[in-house]
Amino acid sequence: MYAESAYLFRHVLLREAAYQLHLPSERARLHGLAFALLEDWAGGRAPLPPSLESGEPCQLHSTDLFAQELAEHLRLATGEPDHSSTGSMAEVRRLYLRRAAEHALRERRTEAQALWAEYALCCDDVERALALQRAGECALRVGEPAAERFLRDAVDALESCGRERERGVALARLGACLRSRGKVEEAEHALNHALKLVRARGTLREEGLVLEALGVHMTQSGRAALAGDYYQRALEIYRKVGDRRSEATVLGNIGIEHRHRGEDEQCEARYLEALAILTELGDRHNEATLLNNLAGLYWVTDRNEQAERTSKRALELQRAIGNRRGEGITLANMSDLLRDEGRLDDAKEMCLQALAIHREMGSRRFEGIAMDNLARLHQAAGEWEAARHAYEEALAVLREVRDRRSEGTTLCAFSTFLVECGDPGARQVWNEGAAILRDLGDARLEASMGEMRAACARKGLAPFE
Repeated sequence: MYAESAYLFRHVLLREAAYQLHLPSERARLHGLAFALLEDWAGGRAPLPPSLESGEPCQLHSTDLFAQELAEHLRLATGEPDHSSTGSMAEVRRLYLRRAAEHALRERRTEAQALWAEYALCCDDVERALALQRAGECALRVGEPAAERFLRDAVDALESCGRERERGVALARLGACLRSRGKVEEAEHALNHALKLVRARGTLREEGLVLEALGVHMTQSGRAALAGDYYQRALEIYRKVGDRRSEATVLGNIGIEHRHRGEDEQCEARYLEALAILTELGDRHNEATLLNNLAGLYWVTDRNEQAERTSKRALELQRAIGNRRGEGITLANMSDLLRDEGRLDDAKEMCLQALAIHREMGSRRFEGIAMDNLARLHQAAGEWEAARHAYEEALAVLREVRDRRSEGTTLCAFSTFLVECGDPGARQVWNEGAAILRDLGDARLEASMGEMRAACARKGLAPFE
């Protein structure tokens, strides 16, 4: 194996050296020749796709598999492109950049974000704004921090063009992005403004997308009744317009609401219904998210073997599609499962990986949740000072992003830790956490109460309630 790698390395080195020996004009000529031969072999010049503004699908063509390579050959054949150029080669390169971006989006490939951003540089006005929105959506899907910049630029550009309907959809995407980065008030303002715009000028499906985004926002900020209303209205719209992918995602979100209320059978039914649709559609991104949620349900219902197997499948998918934020979420959930089984070293390694990913991606809410996991691991290992520090840091982050549900569960866990330490502040912390979970109607209060009572019994104390 080593000899083969060494041979390949030498081969690449010699090839690069031979390439650099050519004059720039000769290298450009060779790339032009490579473009012409590859395009002809792949089926000839692809037709011009419809504008993004039209909303019409980009018809498949045999060159789509090679569109990115064709665009790159043209770039190297003509030198660094002048993005404002309207010459024939620039127009052909723009055509293949668009097709490369569309192909990468269909295949959920990690380079989709960069391709849409590059395509945006070649466009003006509405086409540029919508390409920036696509770049932002691709970045948001995998948790890339660049999503916020792309989406803000798209919103601003659409406002400049006077395109209120399209701006409404872009604002909804921006709201979801801001929520994931802990900017709660700005996120809610963006989502409410988006709903007004799409109701005034948008399509029914676009209204469904904004309603679902608002539902997720309400779930994460502890307003379950509002979340349920938004989800139900979105589900009715998706079924009416025949959008099965969106139907599956909102079914998964409805399943999460059932789980919060302790309605495990209804939760599992919604998850499996959604999973069947996503598997049929080949949507690996949303399938991975659903599998992760399903694994969590298996864990809380004491089906640990199923939970671990499902988590591993989710992790494989997250890594295959390059979804770093999803990978971090799955690693943190697997860490919980391994801690429950007493495999503390493996659990800690996974938790630290998750924490590093969330910090890298700027996912503050999930960073707070992972810190909670780490605190519990330190507690299980008898590392009292480290546990206290991690609990306090987790609470600071969760309060910053206003995740009341996670704050409540962390406060209850921290109270149990304080009981073990003999800290007299344990009762007050318990009262705060239990009040939050009771207010939200969260079924996890019962499990937290069991842990608190067990800790009090070990210390010879009367339970707090």
